[in-house]
Amino acid sequence: MIKENIYMQYFCGLKTFTKKKVFYPSPFVDIRKRMCGEEFDKFNRLII
Repeated sequence: MIKENIYMQYFCGLKTFTKKKVFYPSPFVDIRKRMCGEEFDKFNRLII
């Protein structure tokens, strides 16, 4: 979704439009695995 959407890319802080992959989910999966469910939910609410 981010790769195809120029507005989403701007919202995420990119200065120019790119068709390259801009989001790699693996670091976030690793963080989620290290945190317990309740702690991750708290972290997620803080970010959102």
